[in-house]
Amino acid sequence: IHNASVIMMLCQTFYRPIIIPKRRSSLVTAASPVEGHPDLKDVSSAATSDSNDDEDCDGEDAQRGTKYREYIKERLLAHPIWQDGIYWEQALWKCTIEQLQTIPYEREWHDMDKHTRMHAVRRVHDVIFSQVMAIIHSMMELGCSQKQTREFLYRMCVVHQLSEMQRLQLLEHTLRSAG
Repeated sequence: IHNASVIMMLCQTFYRPIIIPKRRSSLVTAASPVEGHPDLKDVSSAATSDSNDDEDCDGEDAQRGTKYREYIKERLLAHPIWQDGIYWEQALWKCTIEQLQTIPYEREWHDMDKHTRMHAVRRVHDVIFSQVMAIIHSMMELGCSQKQTREFLYRMCVVHQLSEMQRLQLLEHTLRSAG
């Protein structure tokens, strides 16, 4: 779970630069897919602060072609782990436990008065809510269907006893991201 979660978080960060040779017969724009490379992002007009715009990582002259970025995500979309509901549940548990371990509690739960315990429960639900939001966003980014994402959302809201308002916010986020 740990390795897949790290890959999931970083797959939209890392890319390899690609230079497609210029062709005099056609004009390639950022909005048009590159022949033979439909998943590449045009960065020929985008300025980058960490590299010289005229050179790629091998020092080749970018004037010979159009510079593109191929993100790792594009290669990983077909991996079967993203369609596995158990993976997403385990990823949620892992992220939630890591987040909850950062919250200090002055007393054990059974020693808390009613008001303090209610506040602690609310914090736990807020952590779970934020982690479910992050996971459903990742699910959509990594090619899960709307149906699979909504089923996960509903199941996690029931299992973790999230409020109706939180469930509606998660559903709204899912619908807004899909549209």
